[in-house]
Amino acid sequence: MKYLYMVIFLSSALISLASSQETCKCWDGWTPETDDQGDRCVGPEEDQFFPCNTEKPPSCVCKDKATGKDEVQKPGVTYCGGYNHESLSCGPMGQWEAYFSKYPQFRLQVDPALPQDLTPPLQNN
Repeated sequence: MKYLYMVIFLSSALISLASSQETCKCWDGWTPETDDQGDRCVGPEEDQFFPCNTEKPPSCVCKDKATGKDEVQKPGVTYCGGYNHESLSCGPMGQWEAYFSKYPQFRLQVDPALPQDLTPPLQNN
């Protein structure tokens, strides 16, 4: 009887795993993964994650400040990071605006800098 319960348990676990991976579609080179937060796609490099069934974003092209050369970022990158780029926004802008209109949750939200006249004065004690 224990054997029957074990077979049923293992069968249901395999069916559950297979069905979640069938419903989670990832880009080429990315694999579906299930963890405590649910299903997601994991990229080939460390710390690359994207939701399942999401259209692949356009290539993120960033302009290097020092050289002025275009740098194509790895797949899945949605903004230019670091201080060595002219902007946080990926190019070409037209492709990215179309993508962000479908997936606004991936647009980088940047807090505007507080204007000088609104900064609190320093107190001398």
